[in-house]
Amino acid sequence: MKNDTQKSILLWLFLALLITSCSKDEPIKDFDKQKVEEQKGQEQSGGETDEENQNVLETTEEQDEADGFKLADIKKPVDGGRVALAVKFSGQYCPPCGDVADDWDEAPHKYKNLIVATLHPFEGYSPEFYNREAGAYANALGCRGIPNVFANLNGDKVSAWNTARMLPYTEQKPNISSVIRCKQSDNKVSLRIKSDNLEGKSYTSVKALIWVLEDGIKAYQTKHRNYTHNHVFRSAPLGLWGQNYKVGAKQEFSFDLPNNVQDKTKIELVYILLNSQREIIYVTKFPLK
Repeated sequence: MKNDTQKSILLWLFLALLITSCSKDEPIKDFDKQKVEEQKGQEQSGGETDEENQNVLETTEEQDEADGFKLADIKKPVDGGRVALAVKFSGQYCPPCGDVADDWDEAPHKYKNLIVATLHPFEGYSPEFYNREAGAYANALGCRGIPNVFANLNGDKVSAWNTARMLPYTEQKPNISSVIRCKQSDNKVSLRIKSDNLEGKSYTSVKALIWVLEDGIKAYQTKHRNYTHNHVFRSAPLGLWGQNYKVGAKQEFSFDLPNNVQDKTKIELVYILLNSQREIIYVTKFPLK
């Protein structure tokens, strides 16, 4: 009986320490150290893609339509700026993450050139949304606590407590324009993509990434309980760091939707182009119809 009482006291002390550590100046730490090696391995396995996986096409728009590829309704920049991506690391059982959740949900409506993707990198804090790819991105970007927000995939961090810190990224001049056509059959998705340099730009070989996001998921979130989670990261089906893409060419990418998707009608795909420094030179998103 005495041992049970001591264990209960120790458990309550640990929980009190965890809760009091959650403040704006001190985000929740990653206590899931056993996942670090798995995350590193996942990061290393998502690198280069064999040349045989690339499919350069010379098809016309009419041929694409005949093949069942429909023009995607991609997000386009407005007011002379360019679309930017806020990579937000969060957790369901993270009190400060609950504090900023609504602000980042509202941000894409407030800033028309902004896309938000919410990644749940730590299994202990997000039992419903955690996946290894999110953990691998956190490891690669040096994210050791939540909430955290990055404006690039090379460790370019901005404040999680001020969505306006993303504004400078949305006000930059655009680099690239894209035409994306999509075909879906059950879980199989195929994309035909042609991305071209805008005037004055000379990008050649880059990396093309696809992120699968899901909206409208009812699940627990600290301080919200029955919260509607949006733009939840589900997978990176072309690999963590994507596949080789030659700017100016039309290429086809095919992949399967991940098993963790709850509602296929609420999926959005994010298309990202990275330079060799893992800076985002182009990003857009579109609903999967």
